[in-house]
Amino acid sequence: LLLYLSLTMISCYLGLLSMIIYRYVAHAMRPLWGLNRHWFHVAVWLYGCLWMAIWIHYEVISADSVTGICGPNLYKTSVFVCTLCTSTISLVVFLVFTPLNVYHIHKRIKYAQKTTSAQSARQQAKDYNHLYRRIVLYSVIVSVATVFLVYVFVSYYSNKQLLTELDLQYLTCLFTAFQLRTSAQRQQEIIEHADIFQAFKQECEFDPKNRMNQVHSFYVLILVGATFIGFASVTFSCSLKKYRQWRSVCVVGGGLCWRC
Repeated sequence: LLLYLSLTMISCYLGLLSMIIYRYVAHAMRPLWGLNRHWFHVAVWLYGCLWMAIWIHYEVISADSVTGICGPNLYKTSVFVCTLCTSTISLVVFLVFTPLNVYHIHKRIKYAQKTTSAQSARQQAKDYNHLYRRIVLYSVIVSVATVFLVYVFVSYYSNKQLLTELDLQYLTCLFTAFQLRTSAQRQQEIIEHADIFQAFKQECEFDPKNRMNQVHSFYVLILVGATFIGFASVTFSCSLKKYRQWRSVCVVGGGLCWRC
């Protein structure tokens, strides 16, 4: 449950970040409409906790056959609506505010070139260009990851009857093979090694007739989407200011070590 709450929070903060960057570059005097920044964090957490309360109320927590973990069941409508709405809103916010961010950053670069000295203008242009590249890279990567995750959620929910049937057939095959066609000694070995799926992989297949062959790509898309989001977050956090700070720390630390 906490994992899905974390994914909801990540999607919310991705959209919130794009909007806040736009407000800071387009309306620097009142970027948060005069509100304290803590209220935005409170709103995001209330949104995530609201969905979590709905899941608990409707008892949608179960084992997920796609991710292999215990959490909200994607077969349930409330879980599907939450994931789809949150991901779609985040994606739309990216598509709307990323071009606006790029436009206003270029306006600030031109303004700095007209009103400041050449050296200061070059430094500001360098900082803004670096921010521009990070925003574009971040938006593209996260948008692709969001599309991957939305595709998995939609495919999983729209084919829930077929997936339920395949799950039931697969589990029935495993149970029959374990209980009726396996000796007591072999059963004990399987229990000790916890490898029932590996032990009967020749006899039992999840989808032997390939009625839904794209289900094997769900695992890959989920892992790739999560990796993309993590990589995008790290990339966006690598600003020139932090680079200069770490370089100063390394230079000072190296000098102290040399003296010692």
